[in-house]
Amino acid sequence: MTTWLWIVVLLVGAAVQIVGVCKQQRILLAMGTVFVCCAACYDRDPVLVVGQLLITIAFWHRASKDPQGLSSKDSSRKRGSQ
Repeated sequence: MTTWLWIVVLLVGAAVQIVGVCKQQRILLAMGTVFVCCAACYDRDPVLVVGQLLITIAFWHRASKDPQGLSSKDSSRKRGSQ
């Protein structure tokens, strides 16, 4: 049972990361990274940890905090004009 645990955690983490990149949410990207790094620590694989951190850094800019691309100034202007 425990040999499958790290595989399940790895797959769940990868799926959460894919959803985070597609939906442009940094929190999901970070949660997926935590899952994958936990699986890598369980498997004692430092290469997977380093690779995961590099992938997270590469996709961090795609998963923006504001999915519409509006800053707080732009959104307040839009609300005021409506």
